[in-house]
Parts: sequence; C-alpha cells; structure tokens
Amino acid sequence: MLPASVFGDDGFPAAALGSLASEDYKDRVQGERALIAWGQGKPEQAEERLLKEHDAATDPEVKLRLREALKEVVASEHQRKDGQGYVGIQMAEQNVALPGNGEQRGGVLVTRVNPDTPAMKAGLQANDVIIGLDNLKWPPGVGLAAPGMGVAGLEGTATAGFSTAIRGHKPGDKVDLEVLRGGEVKKLEMILTVRPMGLDQVPRSLLLPGAPLEEVAEELRSLEKKAKDEYFERWLASKRAAAKKP
Repeated sequence: MLPASVFGDDGFPAAALGSLASEDYKDRVQGERALIAWGQGKPEQAEERLLKEHDAATDPEVKLRLREALKEVVASEHQRKDGQGYVGIQMAEQNVALPGNGEQRGGVLVTRVNPDTPAMKAGLQANDVIIGLDNLKWPPGVGLAAPGMGVAGLEGTATAGFSTAIRGHKPGDKVDLEVLRGGEVKKLEMILTVRPMGLDQVPRSLLLPGAPLEEVAEELRSLEKKAKDEYFERWLASKRAAAKKP
C-alpha cells in the first residue's frame, strides 16, 4: 500500500511521496528527486513538512528516502544562505611582468581547472595567470606559495587575496577576471557557484599538480557527503531539542 500524507494539502507533492513505496526502483528514485526539487523551491515549508512525514512514516524505505530528501533540502538552504563563492581551480603564486609596460604584478597561476566548474565554463585554462579580479590587483613578491596551497599563512599574496575575495562572494555572483595568457591580457566573466561543503578538508597531497582527477573528485564527493551528514545531524538535533522545550 502506498503511503499517503496525513498533514493536509498545501502544494505538497503527494504523488512523489507515494512513489517512495513503489516496487519499481526508478519510481522511488524519481519520487525522492521530486521531493527534493519541491523542497528546494520552498525550503522553510519543506523542512517542517518533510520532517513530519519522516517521523510519521513506518515503511523503512520511505523513512530513509524522506530523510535523504530532507537532508538535501536542509543542506541546500544552508548553502544558499551561508555558502561561499567557488571557482574550481588549483593554484599557485606567480609574479609576472605585464606585456607592453613591463609592470610587475602578483598573479594566480592556474595549475589545474576542475571539470564542470565556473572556471571551466568561463574558459580558464591551465597555465593562465589571473592578474586581476574585479577591481583587485596584487603586488608582486610577498612570497611564493607551494602549488595548490595558496592561502594558509600567506596573507597579502595574490593567491590569498584571490581566495579571500572569491569566498566573500555568494553563489550566483558574477566576477570579472584579467588573465595573462600567452603574452596577452584577456578579460573573462565568471558566474560563481557554491563552494562544496567539506572542500577545506581535502588532503593537500590531492591539491598538488598531477594528482589524479578521479581520485580528487572521489575524495571531494566523500568529504562533501560527510559534511552534509554532520550539518544535518546538528540541524536535526537542534529541531528535536526545540520541540521538547515547553
């Protein structure tokens, strides 16, 4: 028997809920995705509703999929409100002389462009040197970062300044880049996406040039899942605690 919502009709996709108990695996997957899509469009309403449906469910499969849908909605809303901008490159510090006038400037050497990221979509390439971000420019010579490190302990370097500025943006923001490529300065526009949860926990060895892309991607997926799980458990514990208050 398919489950039915017992909490009234407020635009909730009851058909998607029903499909969670279908004998067809594809129906269950599609139902979960439909709930996530609905929830991401109405996060405040969905968080309360999906939690109620989860707590009322008796079928283990339905309960599990409702929990996963709720987790995705909660994590997405957290990222929307508190998420940072993301580019998707590995980088190193590099001082450059600008073509024409020879002006010395600090730059961000792109050592790798990760697939399906704002950097790739904007046309950034390995060996490009980012010499400007919006109105920001960086002086040369504060110190050279190890490839892929580029932030910790290097305040004032181009890589630190670039990373801090990007993380200060929100997902969806547009930024303008000045890029030195093949002796020419090019201008690129980039639409930032959200910085993956858990990214700061990626081992430094995987940020070095030459690290296998598949290994990097797999580690990032694992860390992102762990970060989402941990955030969701904190959120859920907070909701449970609030519900017990008089």
